[in-house]
Amino acid sequence: MKNLANVPFIKPIIAFVFLAVSIAWLAGFFNDKMAPSSKAPHSLSGGEKWTVSSMPIVRQETISATISPMEDTVISARIMARISTIHVRAGQRVERGQLLVTLEQSELIARVKQLEQQKNAVSARLSEANKLLARAQQLHQQNLLSTQELDKSQANFDALKAEEMAAQEGLNQAKTNLSFAKLTAPIDGVVIERLAEPGNTAQPGTPLLTIYNPSTLQVEAYVREQLAIGLTIDEALQIVIPSLELTTTATIAEIVPSANIGARSFLIKANINTAIELKPGMYATVLLNTEEENVIKVPMSYVSKLGQLDIVLVKKDGVVSRRFVKLGHVDEQDQVEVISGINDQEVIVKPLKS
Repeated sequence: MKNLANVPFIKPIIAFVFLAVSIAWLAGFFNDKMAPSSKAPHSLSGGEKWTVSSMPIVRQETISATISPMEDTVISARIMARISTIHVRAGQRVERGQLLVTLEQSELIARVKQLEQQKNAVSARLSEANKLLARAQQLHQQNLLSTQELDKSQANFDALKAEEMAAQEGLNQAKTNLSFAKLTAPIDGVVIERLAEPGNTAQPGTPLLTIYNPSTLQVEAYVREQLAIGLTIDEALQIVIPSLELTTTATIAEIVPSANIGARSFLIKANINTAIELKPGMYATVLLNTEEENVIKVPMSYVSKLGQLDIVLVKKDGVVSRRFVKLGHVDEQDQVEVISGINDQEVIVKPLKS
């Protein structure tokens, strides 16, 4: 009789049987099994009961916003001149009329003095021409001077008078330019930016400083059109300043009537309480009520964890069973919103601590 180990198909059969037994053992086929059950352990059924009931709440939408000054101004030169001194720095408080920037004035002062001398010279000539005109008029009345000579005296006087007026206008303009060499604060406020330094050349219209009024801060937010159409002027909004962990209110002062075409939203501006230490550019959020709906809330103490899943114990017909639930927001009373898993008027029980 031949040895079975030498039969060609015996080894593959033995290997297959060994593999199948190994897989069955790894799968727990040879272990004792517990019948699946949704019933909670007896120790979990003795806790306090809670009857689930729905309650109306108002949903809120969080909208990103920015703190911005309602009154700000850019300080720029009106003439081209070298900057001599900048008297303030960013963050410094200034008062209306306070000197901020001084430009080089030597050329402007020299120009004023030159025009003053020119004007004085014309005035002296005009005074002499006036005397000559008066004498010519007397001689003409005595028929000692021709009408032609009188007209020449009158024309000379009129020309010098016009020249004096032109000289005065030039002098006034030079004095005005000299006054432009000193830039003062147009409002009470705080310097936001210092955009130039002494020695730079100031160009007309080029910003040198930026000032804002801290007592006129407001919140600016782009609100989608579905919510914006329901807002009104003087309506109070709830504002949150995350960096200060502060919640306050603001009153709508302006609703820009033209929508942002790309975002389909309207710009809303609301005046905020200026007693709060806020800075322009700070991040804020606006909470707007959207709709009212009925939700189910239960105390967090009635919710337990099973791994990463949330469960509650539901008592029905005297039997307590586990129910997986999907949770939402937890409110200040430590009650959590149940999005799905239990229904209105069902009874849940508090799990007992082991």
